[in-house]
Amino acid sequence: SKTLLMPLVKESENCLVSLYHTPLLRGITKRLAPPRYNELIGLQHMKIYVFDNSVIISGANLSNDYFTNRQDRYALIEDKPLADFYSGLVSVVQRFSLCVNKKSELELHKNWQVSPYEGTKGEFITEAKEHVRKYFDNITEAQKLAVAQNTDADTWVFPSIEMGQLGIHHDSLITKKLFSSSIEGSELKLATGYFNLTQEYMDTITNNCLAHCSILMAHPSANGFQGAKGPAGGIPAAYTLIAKHFYEALVKANQSHRVKFYEYERNGWTYHAKGLWYYLPGSVMPNLTLIGSSNFGERSVNRDLESQICVITTNSSLQKQLQNEVDLLYKQGSTAEAEITSRPVPRWVKAVVRIFRNFF
Repeated sequence: SKTLLMPLVKESENCLVSLYHTPLLRGITKRLAPPRYNELIGLQHMKIYVFDNSVIISGANLSNDYFTNRQDRYALIEDKPLADFYSGLVSVVQRFSLCVNKKSELELHKNWQVSPYEGTKGEFITEAKEHVRKYFDNITEAQKLAVAQNTDADTWVFPSIEMGQLGIHHDSLITKKLFSSSIEGSELKLATGYFNLTQEYMDTITNNCLAHCSILMAHPSANGFQGAKGPAGGIPAAYTLIAKHFYEALVKANQSHRVKFYEYERNGWTYHAKGLWYYLPGSVMPNLTLIGSSNFGERSVNRDLESQICVITTNSSLQKQLQNEVDLLYKQGSTAEAEITSRPVPRWVKAVVRIFRNFF
């Protein structure tokens, strides 16, 4: 990424390239971990594209396959307050990230003094968390007047963030609340490119959620790690094993009739879409959706920087667009309970999945 962007850094005074560095990658781990694997410790995972007053929020990166044969989601919202929020959030994260200078060297932001990998880890986490908290406090205060002025709006958009390594759990609290508040007769559709739901999410869906749930995940053939060399090649099997354990827990709790599994499989395509759609009782189109970078997994909650938006709407035109999106995704899915319970999983994957599941 740095090499690709260096011409912009060298040729323009208006280009700031920042690389987030997790405070957990330090010491001997930083010195010895190969570049391919050091991102396992934690990374910047938000996908936010801001142009003037327009925001594209997505789960997609900008590599070529996302524009050709890798399924994902994208939402374009033209709204100055939302664009201002995300522009400000990017600036906040840039401040405690490493900046790329014109010599292609990494240095601290001019308004930041604490290294993410030298000195005291706790000091960096405390300072970064406080920086984010102050930003949210200012935004919340500024939005109070806007909320009072828009009581008749038919659509509301709420951004959320998750920065588990900094002790910031915002998006996960909202997601869990959606699960636990789902009422009888409602429907919830959940999609994730990597099926590794947190234990808390799975327990909440099993024990505290009353909605009928349809979970869409990648078939191994549509998983981006399928055929990868080394340990990464076992990740699709690990997702199958985790899904199997979840299904067995649902059966044990007499809830398997309420939660159904689907696998996305499309010839020549990989699957990376994630999100949530919620339908109130009697509704045939979504009343709410979550869209953004979170896969609802261990990494999303505990390791990476994530952001989503929650869209709540009664606008029939928007609801039709959301339903069309759901239909396009789920038509490539097939029921998967029999597949995930019978698909062979290598012994070595079974041996390590519980230890390493919060890394993938």
